[in-house]
Amino acid sequence: MSHATLLVAREPIGPDLTPHSFLRLFPTPSEVVPEELIHDDLWDCSQDRNSSGRPKVLINMVSSLDGRISVDGKAGAIGGVADRRLMRILRSRVDAVMFGAGTLRSEKISLGVPPDLSLLRTSRSLSEQPIHIILTGIQEPELKNIVDPIPDRTILFMREGMKTDEEGSSSPIMGEIVEVPVNSQGMVDLHAALAILHREQGVRTLLVEGGPSLNHSMIVQGLADEIHLTLAPKILGGDTEPPASIVNGPFTNPHAKHELISIYTPCEAPGSLELDLFLRYKLTKRDRAEDPSVSDK
Repeated sequence: MSHATLLVAREPIGPDLTPHSFLRLFPTPSEVVPEELIHDDLWDCSQDRNSSGRPKVLINMVSSLDGRISVDGKAGAIGGVADRRLMRILRSRVDAVMFGAGTLRSEKISLGVPPDLSLLRTSRSLSEQPIHIILTGIQEPELKNIVDPIPDRTILFMREGMKTDEEGSSSPIMGEIVEVPVNSQGMVDLHAALAILHREQGVRTLLVEGGPSLNHSMIVQGLADEIHLTLAPKILGGDTEPPASIVNGPFTNPHAKHELISIYTPCEAPGSLELDLFLRYKLTKRDRAEDPSVSDK
């Protein structure tokens, strides 16, 4: 696609990963929840997907009060320390994390979960790290931008018939390359991609970290089950084309009413006013729509 790359990776290298407690504001009554219990239902949510043939799909994004998701093309300046910690907590709860290749073309990111959360995963009979899925339908990702790569946990999902250069196909960073069938518009068929993940990789829960075009396609095709949205107390302004929002594509169903599951905020934000709100919504399904906009953004 011709528009500017929009990012979702929001973690500077080496942030403070000190465990947090969170104040649950909804559902009421409010209470303090230690991080090991936040969204703990996700450990068992795979039971809901056994008959669907695809993973349960969660979208995780961060936004300013005025709806911006990036500053100078990067999202790391929007959310606070607790947001970055919660992002890793969400990663630790799922079988795989997916993002568009456009993210890697624009900034360095770390894909894994830290040792304390890896230990928590193994205590639940999960692998130390979730599978990392890079989805591309147009251009190859900048694999060199992956910080501390885990080759045996990293898979490139690419459009069937797409050519790769020798450097990308033989990169020690990439554990596997999977060609995904295309839809009628010649773009990656997300239904097929999720079916492959479920059938061949055993993925029951999938966290999607954008970008906005991928988010849009997941939603309009009825594949996204939840949105986890960090709302940061910042007003950024700026002028981009198209606007840098959490979804990018034609209007979705404006009549769909999505269900609020929970609202959290950090109990403490040392040295700052980083009192982000962490919103979790269950998405209302719409009739399946053919969406040609699946790209790697």
